[in-house]
Amino acid sequence: MKASDRARDSSARQKVMAVHEDDVKELLSKLGIIDQVEHNKIKCPICGQNITVQNVGLVYKKEGKLLIACNSSICLASARMEI
Repeated sequence: MKASDRARDSSARQKVMAVHEDDVKELLSKLGIIDQVEHNKIKCPICGQNITVQNVGLVYKKEGKLLIACNSSICLASARMEI
């Protein structure tokens, strides 16, 4: 890979943060969406499954909108491509 390609590739990368499964509920609270999750008002943008505290796979923004993909391997792979 050329240096110019590496520079372009690294500028397009997003910062990724991990959250331990014990801290997911706290993260959702900090994001102000815990009530929506607990009342099944948020769906995975890939498969449409209701998001629960137990199945949060990836939290990300797309076009300024906060999205949560479920923990299905297919949905995680698709969501990662959108980031």
